[in-house]
Amino acid sequence: MRTVGVILISLLPFAAGLIYRKQLQQRADILKRFTKLILFIKEEIRYSSRELDEIFSLALRRPTFAINFFEELFSYCRTGETISKIENKSNDIRLKSHEIEMISEFFSRLGSNDSEGQLAYCDYYYQYFSQLAGEAEKIIKLASNMEN
Repeated sequence: MRTVGVILISLLPFAAGLIYRKQLQQRADILKRFTKLILFIKEEIRYSSRELDEIFSLALRRPTFAINFFEELFSYCRTGETISKIENKSNDIRLKSHEIEMISEFFSRLGSNDSEGQLAYCDYYYQYFSQLAGEAEKIIKLASNMEN
């Protein structure tokens, strides 16, 4: 019985490491998907005259964005609730509070400018979130190197 206990205790750090790595991968995935969402919104602004609700509905039909995180995000945007509520639910994907604030800021000012301004606005946030996604990928690679 002791042997089983010792084995289980020795496996705990390994299991915790696997869970943490999965969370880091989910964070990187969400950030990459969010950059794709920004590009999608930018293209819809550039080539169509759709309202934001319609753009969100179109986005949710795509497999890339048809996940709970984006469904909740669009729901908050439609109802005008603060996106900061999503912070409690995003704990499992390790989004940081400043990232959630930037997502909230992106959606709060979206549609408040002319189309040229909106395209520049999307470019700015695309660059910002692309950088975050790249940093998240580097962290995953560092974690993988530490395991080896």
